Amino acid sequence: MVRNDLLQMKNLEEQVTRGTVPQFIVFHGEETWLIHNACRKVLDLVQPDLQAGLDFSKWDGESDTFDAFLEDIRNYPFLVERKIFFCPAGEVLLSKKGNATLRQKFEGLLERDLPEQNVLIISCSGSADKSLKVVKKLSKAGIMIEFPLLKTYNPGDPHKDEVYPYLHEHLDRCGCELMADAFFELRKRAPDNLWALMNEIEKLLAFVGEHEVITIKDVKTITARNKSEQFFDLTDALGARRLDEVLAIFNTILTREPNVLALHHFLVQHMYRLFLARQLITDSFRTGLPRGFNYNTLVQTWLPRWNKQFDESEKEKWAPVLKLHPFVLLKTLQTAAAFNDNELLSFISNMTELEVRVKSGIINHQARLELLLVRFCKQ
Repeated sequence: MVRNDLLQMKNLEEQVTRGTVPQFIVFHGEETWLIHNACRKVLDLVQPDLQAGLDFSKWDGESDTFDAFLEDIRNYPFLVERKIFFCPAGEVLLSKKGNATLRQKFEGLLERDLPEQNVLIISCSGSADKSLKVVKKLSKAGIMIEFPLLKTYNPGDPHKDEVYPYLHEHLDRCGCELMADAFFELRKRAPDNLWALMNEIEKLLAFVGEHEVITIKDVKTITARNKSEQFFDLTDALGARRLDEVLAIFNTILTREPNVLALHHFLVQHMYRLFLARQLITDSFRTGLPRGFNYNTLVQTWLPRWNKQFDESEKEKWAPVLKLHPFVLLKTLQTAAAFNDNELLSFISNMTELEVRVKSGIINHQARLELLLVRFCKQ
């Protein structure tokens, strides 16, 4: 039986190809990779060569730019036949946990007659709340496609796993094969969503290089769903200042490590390694990682060079990062590149101060740690 979301997506693509574009298109649900992929497909079909400011406008969820975004939607496009408005932060408008004030303003927009040349595409991480008026109005005025979490129907046959066709298609384009036992091992270790699995596939492709097969040994080497891997996810989100993602990952880590003080210590250690990696980047490349810096250049060029040029005292200084597995070191360097020295030092200092306060008084450790993460994203 074909999934409803795939049927709807196929119908939408055919409709857009014929030139009939709904004025409101909403993609929502738990499978964020499918949502992003759907947005990319529709944007390419509707307007292949988008130019920001001319026939394309994007709103990322910031309150202070929302009024200007709405005003732009109300106006007729200038010098172009159609203008695309893209909102990748639909959860702000289509969820009760979002911004009620902005949602009310958006409802007001839907009550007006808008220029038919304007098309609004909304991407929402998580399912839109169907009890909200704004969601009901969008359902009537345009098309809404929900991508629910994909499931495994038969753990003994990859072809009966709903995520497998997407992984297989991507790997096939890259000229690589994922062995069946490696696929099942990957499913055990990675979070149960296509976005996370695709991220792991990219890591595995980088690891195996020009080899044509990903084995179970490769998966066990690279895809270790431990605290370290989750902290990379957390610090990647911190570096990009994606607050919602930071808090979601933090709460996921808490479900596996309910001891907040232990989590605190792991995070400090992880940030210290990032600080060392940031210093290594500055010492070796001055500004940031060079373009094209990858696993092969790290292993074949830079690791031998560092081991040769550093004396014993320097090797001891850099040991916490240089003794990491090369793939983990690559990830550490890439994550550290998103920060500067002062940001990492400030974060470590605040974490140390918080630990002292926790041990000397009665405060809500988890709440204070979350507050520290929020402040870092907002600075």
